Amino acid sequence: MISINILLALVVGFGLYALQIGSMDLQGSFLYGAALGATGIFFSSVTGLFAQLSESARGTIGWSFSMLGIAYLIRAVGDVSYETLS
Repeated sequence: MISINILLALVVGFGLYALQIGSMDLQGSFLYGAALGATGIFFSSVTGLFAQLSESARGTIGWSFSMLGIAYLIRAVGDVSYETLS
């Protein structure tokens, strides 16, 4: 999964640079791609951890979606009131 996320980061970085958006240069394109890749690596690692801790695939999916929901709520609270959270 790590290699797929790295490939995704590179494809997004090159793709954004190829679009030649006025406010986004090569460095910004790769930074955005790296952020997406790091997020994918983090959540695939969390899912791998939950796969080791759970007894079934249903438990793994439940814990993974719970973690994703908690991360979403933290981001939502950060966007509304606390900028350091987001």
